Amino acid sequence: MAQGSNTIVLVVSGFIESHFDEAECYKKALEESGVANIVLIREGMETIGQLESALGRLNWDDSLTVIASLPHWPRVWWLTHHDARVQRQIVVGIPRPKELVTDLILAIAFPMIDSIGLRGWWLGRIESKRAKGKI
Repeated sequence: MAQGSNTIVLVVSGFIESHFDEAECYKKALEESGVANIVLIREGMETIGQLESALGRLNWDDSLTVIASLPHWPRVWWLTHHDARVQRQIVVGIPRPKELVTDLILAIAFPMIDSIGLRGWWLGRIESKRAKGKI
C-alpha cells in the first residue's frame, strides 16, 4: 500500500444506497477527528470484495487493521484469520440496523458456505441482487 504510517485507507462498498453514503460518513467522522490523510477506495459489493481489495494492495511488510461492528466481526475474522498482517478491532454499534439479522445469520452460515467451496456462488448471488436493487 505504501501510503505511509499516517494514512487511513477506507475500503468501502462500491454500492451506495440513495439516501446514505457509508464512505462519506466515515470519512467525515475521521476528518472531524483531525485525520488529514484519508484514501477512499470504492471496491467490492460486500465484505469479501472489500477485504480482497485491501489485502491485494498490501506490501509484504504492511499491516492492515480491519474495524468491524460486533455482528460483522465473525465474517471479518473468517476472511482474514489466515493472514498475519491483519489485525481486527471491534467497534460498538450497528452501522446499518436493517442488516443486523443478516450479519447474525452469516456469522454462522458464511463459514459453512465458504468451507464447502460455494464462495463464488455466494458472491454471484449477492452481486445479482444488488444489481437489481433488491439489497
